[in-house]
Amino acid sequence: MGRLLTGMTVAEMVATMEVLDQHGVSPEIFAKIRRERDTFGRDISRFMIGGGVTNNAIAHTAVDRAREIMGRNFLGADVVVRRFEISMTNKIAKALSMIPFTEEMLMSTKDDHILVADFGISLIDIQINVRRGLFYIYGQSWYESRRWAKEREIPRWRLVRRAEVPGSLSKDCAEQRHLIQANEIVPSVRQMAYVMTLNCLENKYEHLFKNVFVRTSDGAPDEDHVTIGSFDDLGFCVGCWNDDIRNDSLGIASAKKPSL
Repeated sequence: MGRLLTGMTVAEMVATMEVLDQHGVSPEIFAKIRRERDTFGRDISRFMIGGGVTNNAIAHTAVDRAREIMGRNFLGADVVVRRFEISMTNKIAKALSMIPFTEEMLMSTKDDHILVADFGISLIDIQINVRRGLFYIYGQSWYESRRWAKEREIPRWRLVRRAEVPGSLSKDCAEQRHLIQANEIVPSVRQMAYVMTLNCLENKYEHLFKNVFVRTSDGAPDEDHVTIGSFDDLGFCVGCWNDDIRNDSLGIASAKKPSL
């Protein structure tokens, strides 16, 4: 038995797992470490022993390669700073220093997903930082007191699908959830508003989800899930469709889980 197991209490192990969980590390990653102990497990161990990314050239090369792969579907930190007119703190820069998706994952999703540097700002923050009148969200005050509208998240890279999950139209919420793959999650309405807004500003006012709504992960336990979509020249709409409703213009959103 190694020093890692004998030198830590159970409470310390649990606390460490909670930190990793908070930053998006999944059970699948631990399974891969065990399964590929002499390759992936070795690389993760070396990364941890070395204190993480300390060589900026390495981090920049990873980001530059992702930009090369994703093309116009890459929305980096420079785009966020320029379009939302907000600064990038050292904390955000550190969080975005590594892209948590493999090159293979990016290659397979480069046409139907957007890789975005998410600073974690809230839906309300987006409304404040985007020029008033540009999006229809300014006419929607019903959600401004809701937790999910004010909530901010940890900065990180996200890989968000550009359209509704294939086959998810004309299904209720439970049926749509069954279409989400093991390596996917349902994004929050904040995450969707963030990428839709940023992509529109950067890519010649392209309107994602122009003719459809998509369900998100948000909604109180006794409420239906929040939806977003119908993105036209007046902006997009944040709404709330009954979970039991099936409609040919109502799908579900998805994003990839981190692969590293």
